[in-house]
Amino acid sequence: MRRPPTLAATILLAVIIISAANPSAATSSSQPSPRPKSESKGEQPSSHDIPTASEDAQATQPQAIRNAVPSQELQSATDERGCAHYGGRLSRLLTADPMTTFNGLLALFTFLLVVVGAFQLGVLYYSHKAAIHVGRPFLLVTEVHVRTVKDDQNAIFTADFTLHNFGTGPADIVDYIAEGDVFDAPVQNPDRRVERPDPRIAYGRKEGGPIGDPLVAPAADFRSHIVAHVSVPKSELAAMPDRRRIAFHGRVRYRGTLKQKYATRFFWWYFPEEDQCVQCLTKKYNSHT
Repeated sequence: MRRPPTLAATILLAVIIISAANPSAATSSSQPSPRPKSESKGEQPSSHDIPTASEDAQATQPQAIRNAVPSQELQSATDERGCAHYGGRLSRLLTADPMTTFNGLLALFTFLLVVVGAFQLGVLYYSHKAAIHVGRPFLLVTEVHVRTVKDDQNAIFTADFTLHNFGTGPADIVDYIAEGDVFDAPVQNPDRRVERPDPRIAYGRKEGGPIGDPLVAPAADFRSHIVAHVSVPKSELAAMPDRRRIAFHGRVRYRGTLKQKYATRFFWWYFPEEDQCVQCLTKKYNSHT
């Protein structure tokens, strides 16, 4: 059966178009590859064509790999691919399940609220403490005056303490302790090392008695209200102050306009020969809060 001429013409035209689109393939397929000279002529390869041992060693040795620094275009392309990768994951996460995404964002927001709330609570706490101490009173013992009364057997020493309010608010004295004692004198070496320290003094929380007229105005002195007494036999006066010393010590607790309480401790040595009082060297015995 003879094919219609139109179908044959169509097939021929398609073959021509394909050949024109890839001429190199047609050319390479039509031309046979050249054969080696040794194969075409049947000759043996010459000594020049055979590689030597040194050439074989050089060919088999691995070449050094250089640390190639990527170009700026390569780095930017890598960054763009990374951003696209993680951006795609984020977009899939946001679009995968709206309820899961909402719960995650809600948990993150709640955590941030907790962190900010804890920070604000700490700031508020320290601000509150600072505000309490801004207008606080500040009582310190600034002077000790000692009077002496002697009889046939004893010498009675009476100490009057002067307190000064260095604070900016009034002080309301809650209670106080004031005592007089005779202790062994502290001893120091020539190089200022202590061999015998100051005596140990401790007060209980419930110790102390009230005082009349307990208010002390700012920048005011408080005299003749806190008094301590000690009686010393005349036989012991000869051993002072090298071996024995007279000491006056105590504690004053007070408060300001708020309920916050403060305490001031004091410890003074008294030297009868010089009629002078000096603070002891132990810092905690002359400390304050």
